[in-house]
Amino acid sequence: MIVTVTPNPSVDRTYRVATLRPGTLHRATGVTAEASGKGVNVSRMLHRLGVPTRAVVTAGGREGRLLSELLTAAGLSNAVAVPVAGDTRVNVTIVTAGGEPTKVNEPGVALTAAEATRVVTMAGAVLGGAA
Repeated sequence: MIVTVTPNPSVDRTYRVATLRPGTLHRATGVTAEASGKGVNVSRMLHRLGVPTRAVVTAGGREGRLLSELLTAAGLSNAVAVPVAGDTRVNVTIVTAGGEPTKVNEPGVALTAAEATRVVTMAGAVLGGAA
């Protein structure tokens, strides 16, 4: 089993619009959300390829709860969400009808020393088969 650790995951929202004109109102024609972050993306691809994987992520606030739901929906129901005080970040992509993406990524929250220790401890427990 491959274990990935993502201390700064995100909920990635993609909005589809006909055109993008700064300073004007836009109506989205579609919206999607997915769990993301480097390690999450690796676990998602491994899962799709049939390789056993388990993701360890941080999760905080309402977006952290959504992150956990999105991980389950992506087939990563065995993911471990380590609770943190800060809110999980949200990244936004706006895609025009021509396929041109514009991205805005939130900065992640810094983990406290205790939170970082919990992430490392949980990753060790998962690797050792205890979690």
